[in-house]
Amino acid sequence: MNRSTRTLTQIFLAPAIIVVVSLVGLVLALLIEGRGDIAAALACSAPLAAVLWALWRKFRANGPGA
Repeated sequence: MNRSTRTLTQIFLAPAIIVVVSLVGLVLALLIEGRGDIAAALACSAPLAAVLWALWRKFRANGPGA
């Protein structure tokens, strides 16, 4: 098994960004009315978008029959 070595930054950067974006979305939802609600909803959907992106990427790499 060939494992590539990755730094902690490479491992945890994407999850940290998702957490920050989600927290910003939650704060926006609590503090801002109107258009801020749309921005909050988009920011809070970051984890779902990340999961869908990972599944799409896995599907494309393995093909439909895998």
